[in-house]
Amino acid sequence: MTRFASILRRCLARTATTFALLLGLAALPACGSCACCEDEADATLAANNDFAKLSPEEQMKAMTEFGSLAPEHALLQKLTGNWDLAIKMRFGPNEAWQEMPGTIEAESVLGGRFVLQRYRSSMMGQPFEGIGMLGYDKLKQRFTTSWMDVSSTCVASSEGQAEGNTIHYVGKMSDMITPKGRRFRTVETIVDDDHWTSDLFDTIDGAEVQVMGIAATRRR
Repeated sequence: MTRFASILRRCLARTATTFALLLGLAALPACGSCACCEDEADATLAANNDFAKLSPEEQMKAMTEFGSLAPEHALLQKLTGNWDLAIKMRFGPNEAWQEMPGTIEAESVLGGRFVLQRYRSSMMGQPFEGIGMLGYDKLKQRFTTSWMDVSSTCVASSEGQAEGNTIHYVGKMSDMITPKGRRFRTVETIVDDDHWTSDLFDTIDGAEVQVMGIAATRRR
């Protein structure tokens, strides 16, 4: 197999997960295993949980608080607006970086609880488009994402924790190369009101390798 064919094979296999993970979007493809779906609900214990023991008034108060905004939602709101992207990508530690432009149009939805992202770029000379939804789950106390794009019929999702203005996502991605899944890590940093970055670290031959990076600048 030629070097170009090898790159093409990896490119086609990783397209959906790579772009999803990078835009804050570090994700667990829905076609594979998802950490947020591992625990099955046990309805037999519902009557014994703390919420069920509250009075109707206390339950309403708790539900209202659960649905209200948190400081983490304000952090995500910094990602709204129109962004120009400088993207770099490679498909292995010994491959050269490839660079390409892209854009994101992001808007606040559902009263500031989520940020809807519309992403446009190109992949191997072809138009590439995706939609991401960013949020913060107060019950799990984790940042969340979901992602859909034109390269797949899967819906990808992920969860992460923040340290200051940096959100760390760790998960397990599945694709044609590793259908049983492999570990990935993504780091997204809100540098200031007009800049953010995102870096994806994949697992290749058992080692962690950075395979993609995005530098976003607010469009004026």
